[in-house]
Amino acid sequence: MASELAYGLYNYGVGSGIGEVGRCKFDAATTPTIQHNVTNLTGLTPDPKVFYFLNKDGQPRLLVAETAYDSSFNPLPSEFRILNAATFAQVYPTPSGTVQWGYGSTTAEKLVNVYAFKRNGTDDYIYGIDYDRQTVFRVQNSSGDTYSFDTVNKYYFNTAAAQDYGIDVAVDGSNVYALFISATDVWAGSYNSSTVVKLTLALALASTPNTNSTLGKNAFGFAEYGSNLYITSIGGMQQNGFSNGADSKLEKLVKSTMASSVLFAGDGTSTTNAAAGDFRDIAIGAGGEVFILTGYYSNISTGVSTGYLYYTDVATIDGGTGGLISAAGLDNDAITAFAGYFWSLIYNNSDNMVWFARGNDFAMYKYDDTSTNPLVVQGSITANALASSGTGWSINGAAIYEPVVTTLALKAAPGGVSGGTVRAAHPAFASVSQQAFLERKKLLGI
Repeated sequence: MASELAYGLYNYGVGSGIGEVGRCKFDAATTPTIQHNVTNLTGLTPDPKVFYFLNKDGQPRLLVAETAYDSSFNPLPSEFRILNAATFAQVYPTPSGTVQWGYGSTTAEKLVNVYAFKRNGTDDYIYGIDYDRQTVFRVQNSSGDTYSFDTVNKYYFNTAAAQDYGIDVAVDGSNVYALFISATDVWAGSYNSSTVVKLTLALALASTPNTNSTLGKNAFGFAEYGSNLYITSIGGMQQNGFSNGADSKLEKLVKSTMASSVLFAGDGTSTTNAAAGDFRDIAIGAGGEVFILTGYYSNISTGVSTGYLYYTDVATIDGGTGGLISAAGLDNDAITAFAGYFWSLIYNNSDNMVWFARGNDFAMYKYDDTSTNPLVVQGSITANALASSGTGWSINGAAIYEPVVTTLALKAAPGGVSGGTVRAAHPAFASVSQQAFLERKKLLGI
């Protein structure tokens, strides 16, 4: 059975930068096993992201979100369009063009950096979160491809911290769960605890308990399984050459009580062991299969990372009591020498494998307990091979096609959710602020 993945790409080596989106598929019966299989949508801004969802009629759709900047690198309103995920034909707005979504006519009232876009069940709304606006929003979709941005209902997260950002949302039949990070200064590494807020479907605070603000610092996203959310956090500023040690965590949050517990912690800051890397992502399959990614940058200027990809199950991680993940005896594969700034795990329930975004390529991993190395790469494809032409391309986000999905754009099948967020590797690749853009140019040497 083929598994398909949509993606966004950027290239700052062409003019002031360009972007495009496309699609690839994995099929174990073909050679190569991962193939670029659609004509890309080109000529986009340098930071396009993609989000897969089912419309009200159950038809597969792809939201394309383009972040944009003015000549001084200040963020402009994002431009949105929706494609038929199967054909890439545009279905909204028709016949072409883009729309802006927001709560008023000014730039300050518009969405600028969407990080998740998720529908659950047959509700008339699709829910999202904006990273820079730290706002949870919803778009009404009562039938077919008729979409209307809700300009009234929203949730705005604001703490005493100097900087707050929206990371991810999960949706069930009764509530929306929104993940935020806070920092006094992200560029200096002064992060505070992350927060999950429980909202009604109308985006008001739910009945208490509705907030957990004691989670690990700089959370990267969560996966949902059953009645729990599983949250990975870096533990602070992303490091170059070492990790945040035990400050990095894999935690479980019980949705009904909003109580959390630490399942595993990161190792010490030694650079001699890749397991010292921080928790970067978790993907959970419908049958309770779990992939966990840890890692730190050994060279942040090029994005080269070192870490481990672990395989286990929900029952095992639920039994964790806060110890080091390297001591848990989990099957794993060492990750070395992959460069880039997009790292994400996306579980493919159709054949029980995981898409692994390894910086600037995608690889499909299969668990095989009969193998000496139990995590086996089934195939891979580079960002340059995914692009319409040229070199110098990098991955900006991805979204898997699943029968029931809540997203990845950056990234649910019944019982499990895999991914949900554009998990940027550095504040420069997360925010669309002027400082972030200038920092990105410095990192990329442009």
